[in-house]
Amino acid sequence: MSLRIDKCNVITLSLNLYHLNLPDNALIGNIPSEIGELDKLEVLYLNQNQLSGEIPISIYDLSNLNYLSFTDNQLTGGISKNVYN
Repeated sequence: MSLRIDKCNVITLSLNLYHLNLPDNALIGNIPSEIGELDKLEVLYLNQNQLSGEIPISIYDLSNLNYLSFTDNQLTGGISKNVYN
């Protein structure tokens, strides 16, 4: 069983979310740009899924982000070392 991540899923997440820890959950699809609206997010851990497409530039809007992991997915693009600055 897989879960598709889309715009609706992210919008319904609480804006007070601090940790999003979903490794090895068979998540499929793109990471929606709306992820950047979770401005309190400190931890984003989405590795070992089936996510694809480009890493959204809105990741840079997550000013409180301290830990980020997308390993073992089929994502394209990269994350600048400045994402934490």
